Amino acid sequence: MPPRTPSDPDLFSLPAELLLAIARRLDVCSRLALGSTCGCARLLVVNAAVLEVQLSSRAAGLLYEASVKLQVRKSDNPLSRASHAMRVKGRVLPLYSALHPESEKFSLCGEVSLSDADGGVDVCGTARMRRSARDESRHLLPVGLAPDCSCLGLSDGVLSAAPLAAPPIAPPPLRELPRVSLKSSLLVLDLSRAQRVCSLAASGMARLRTVRLPPSAKAVCLEACSSLADLRPTDGCPDLLSLRLDGCRQLRGASFADASWFAASLAELDLSWCSRVEGRDVAALLRSAMSLRSLSLRGLRLGGLLEASEQSGALPRLSALDVGFSSSIGSEAVLAFAERRSELLRCNLRAAGTVSADVYNRNRRRPKHLAARVAEPFYYLKRARRGGDGAS
Repeated sequence: MPPRTPSDPDLFSLPAELLLAIARRLDVCSRLALGSTCGCARLLVVNAAVLEVQLSSRAAGLLYEASVKLQVRKSDNPLSRASHAMRVKGRVLPLYSALHPESEKFSLCGEVSLSDADGGVDVCGTARMRRSARDESRHLLPVGLAPDCSCLGLSDGVLSAAPLAAPPIAPPPLRELPRVSLKSSLLVLDLSRAQRVCSLAASGMARLRTVRLPPSAKAVCLEACSSLADLRPTDGCPDLLSLRLDGCRQLRGASFADASWFAASLAELDLSWCSRVEGRDVAALLRSAMSLRSLSLRGLRLGGLLEASEQSGALPRLSALDVGFSSSIGSEAVLAFAERRSELLRCNLRAAGTVSADVYNRNRRRPKHLAARVAEPFYYLKRARRGGDGAS
């Protein structure tokens, strides 16, 4: 092949609007392939997601060749401050809501051929199907996102499909396949190529196991994803403000143990009841989270975490801390941690068995008409905002 000369035509020497017009005429798989060739081509992949779903044998048996449509929620407002009316006793008030309440539904289309064959079959490039031991089909589905898509609400997302062509042999062609909820089918959510998605709400997905966050993520809510085991950022997610993982009981501590997170902007972190995560797993993350204001570690083993944070001077702006039902923390560590942080206004110590009753009752406030309960533990360690005589 003769060497290339400067006068040879170059695809990326074309005007940007022409390059985008070419990219819009490609299907999702072709656009993913084009974006992986070089750095210039990566800009043509505006937004793309990869979802791996596992359908039941009954649903997979209906598929021959189909055009799959994913319906999710979209919001124009990626971040919204939570109202104080949402406050529940014993819970740290969330700073951000992952999706604006007034959101509309829209559809994301990806044409994928799904074959009901035995064994693995490569279909349409990166889309493939394989059989599992339970005779259920797993499909890898690349989905194209609109360029203006910034907020995804997958909690009520559904998959629907319509046949592209009638099977050559019976059964008869189907007009529309049943809709399948993502809560019962989504296994893997990869948003590492979704350059403009900054808000993700995927709470309550019982089968979701792996999530790769978008590089521009700001607010992420994955509460009650009880099977989630692996959570990874893309390029560190440096703009992340809110990460809520309450109830992710299978989440491994290795998701936070390395230095892949850039948490300088993180303002809210909720790891309540992530029972496989320990204090030592998140120590490095907290040391870099200099803007963190709300931290919930309810139900975790926190051995040495408060002491290490005290020695390193971490969490200087923390205003709300929830360590209720946690273990391996002592009264001295709690008091030393609170005394050094002038902005700490509330610390939930409910059912922290190793904390003494004196610390529980420190600077508590009760109505005057109620009798004092000296021996009974109080739930909060509180600090007066201004002009108060109490100190933690």
